[in-house]
Amino acid sequence: MRLVAETLQQRVPQSLRDWVDRLLEEIIRLSLLVQELLELNRLSHTSADSLERHPLDLIQLIDTAWQSLAPLAEAKNIRHEYTGPEQFPYCGNESQLFRLLVNLYDNAIKYGPVSGRVLTRLLSDREGGYLCLEVIDTGSGFPPKDLPHVFERFYRAQARRHRFVIPTDSEGRMPPIGSGSGLGLAIARQIVECHGGYMQAANHPQYGGAWLRIYLPLTSP
Repeated sequence: MRLVAETLQQRVPQSLRDWVDRLLEEIIRLSLLVQELLELNRLSHTSADSLERHPLDLIQLIDTAWQSLAPLAEAKNIRHEYTGPEQFPYCGNESQLFRLLVNLYDNAIKYGPVSGRVLTRLLSDREGGYLCLEVIDTGSGFPPKDLPHVFERFYRAQARRHRFVIPTDSEGRMPPIGSGSGLGLAIARQIVECHGGYMQAANHPQYGGAWLRIYLPLTSP
C-alpha cells in the first residue's frame, strides 16, 4: 500500500496531491501501529531469565537516545539536564533499553512546553539491589484520574497534556517515532518488566510535569 501511494505521489495532478499525501501519512501511521503491536506481543512473551543481555554504559545510552530526538527538542527549544554518575556499567538488552528511553523522551518532548526542560536522574540503591532512572518533564503532568491507566494499551491521557505539533513541509518531514495510538508507555513498561524491573508514573511535586520512574535490578537473573 505504501509503495502504491508513493508511486501515485509523482503521478497525480497537483490538485489531488494533498489527498495522496494524507493517504501516505495514514499508511505510515498504521504500519507503525502494526510494528508496535508486534513488538508488544513479542515482549509480553519474553521472560527476564531468557532476555539476551550484554554489558553497556547506561549513561552513554541515555545520551544517544536523547541525541536521536534532538531535532524534535530543538524545534521547541527544550533542553535536557542529566543528574547522576558519569558512567554506569549495566548488563541489559541495549536495543530494548534504547527503545525505552526514546519512548519516554518522545513523550516528554511532545507534551512538554516550549522552552521547557526534560530531566533525567539516575540513582543507585546498592543495598536494595535496584537502580532508579527518573525522566521528568516540565509540562502540565498527567490528569490525576488518568494516572492508574497510563501504562494500559491504547490509553491516551491528553485532557491536560496537549501535544505540540512541529511544523513540517512536504520536502522535510520529521521521521515519526510512534503511531501515536497510546502504545508508547505500554511498550516502555513491558521492556522494564522483561529486565525484571518495574515502572511508576506520577506528577512531580516540584516541577508539576510527568514523573516516570524506572526501577531495574542491578544483577541479572
